[in-house]
Amino acid sequence: MDSNDIRKEFIVFKIILKLPSEGITIGTYRLIMKSGSNNFRDSSIIDVQEMCSIGN
Repeated sequence: MDSNDIRKEFIVFKIILKLPSEGITIGTYRLIMKSGSNNFRDSSIIDVQEMCSIGN
């Protein structure tokens, strides 16, 4: 497991702890990509969003 995966899991854990109940919508503010990148699948925030939807 690399450090990026550990960071993502930590962020997801903190988000899920703050949710009062199911049925809450979580938004992502200012989703931007690195210069020259055109592949959303490589974005860490996409992984965090998917992990939140699975974990909740």
